[in-house]
Amino acid sequence: MKLVERHIISPNHKDFKSIDKACFLSKNLYNSALYYIKQEFEKTGKWIRYNNLDKLFKETNQKDYRGLTNNTSQQILMLLDQNLKSYFESIKAWKRDNKKFFNCPKFPSYKDKIKGRNILIYTYVQIGYKNGYITFPKKEMLSPLKTNISKEKIKQIRIVPQSSCYVI
Repeated sequence: MKLVERHIISPNHKDFKSIDKACFLSKNLYNSALYYIKQEFEKTGKWIRYNNLDKLFKETNQKDYRGLTNNTSQQILMLLDQNLKSYFESIKAWKRDNKKFFNCPKFPSYKDKIKGRNILIYTYVQIGYKNGYITFPKKEMLSPLKTNISKEKIKQIRIVPQSSCYVI
């Protein structure tokens, strides 16, 4: 059984601006990584996998990668890698039998430059837990979050952008 607890962060919440800034950095990292992958794919026909991309961004000191906590940046790159893996699998399926699809699958697209936001993922390693409160990495500057879930059951925390709020 998966236990999920949801918290809604509306625009008048004290942490809204910090979360918005972090989700904006996440979007920038996603778009930057997708750009590198597209460039490499057009040159060689192969795509850069997560490990190579992570290494490249660490070596080049990519600003959006460094703007977020290390594990969060890695989770975003892993998510993009999974999206691309699904894309290439769907292309193979489309070539075998295109009647299952309306159109040819499209390469993942960039998120909007100004309005775009991307998911933030914190693993259980990154968070703290004390007296029923979850604490986030100091770099994110988020206040502790009251929870009913015990520390042992927390696997990850996702901050998902919605149209007018964020869902934790």
